[in-house]
Amino acid sequence: MYQDNPDLKPPPDSDVLWKYVDFTKFVSLLEREALFFANTERFDDPYEGYDPPRILRAGDRIGAEQFADMLQDMKQHVLVDCWHRNEFESAAMWKLYSEWNRGIAIKTTVADLKASLICTEDVSIGSVEYLDYEEPWDQRSVLAPYLTKRVSFEHEREVRAISVADDPTPDGDYRRVNVDRLIGEIVVAPRSQPWLVELVGFVMKRYGLTAPVRRSTLAEPPP
Repeated sequence: MYQDNPDLKPPPDSDVLWKYVDFTKFVSLLEREALFFANTERFDDPYEGYDPPRILRAGDRIGAEQFADMLQDMKQHVLVDCWHRNEFESAAMWKLYSEWNRGIAIKTTVADLKASLICTEDVSIGSVEYLDYEEPWDQRSVLAPYLTKRVSFEHEREVRAISVADDPTPDGDYRRVNVDRLIGEIVVAPRSQPWLVELVGFVMKRYGLTAPVRRSTLAEPPP
């Protein structure tokens, strides 16, 4: 279930979120009725969960060595589910995280993502901040390193759902959702063939889902 966390900065409930996936991951979401929360130790970015050396710890409540030990321990337990925040679909996200001719984009809002979480585990949501790691910045909590990235990643406009697990698998774990509440619209990749759009529509109906399905217009020629 969704749980407010005072250390995180969630975006407004009305903000639009996108998840760009391939067809198999899309079907997995429908079949499991669950979002996959990845173990952050598997992420490609070597700075994931990193404690910048020029950090400012308010009041120095925790010594540097003790804080570093806490962060290292947290890396084994923090799981995240990533979304792209944007009013419109993104050509860059299609190319980075899906396929220009076979991918699927799931469109929702922050409010619907929160409401869709029916898992027993606590899940919090926060916007990723993009910072210059050479400049001092304030550390709010042990979760802050999972909601900060270098400015080079600013194009991702990332929002993360975060859950802490006692004993997750090496890859991550699933959190149950109400899929019908989660999915506001399905957009099929810009260069997809008509049969794929039709297939996605059939799959949605098979799982009793009512959200509209359409092909992206990004690759269409001008009128």
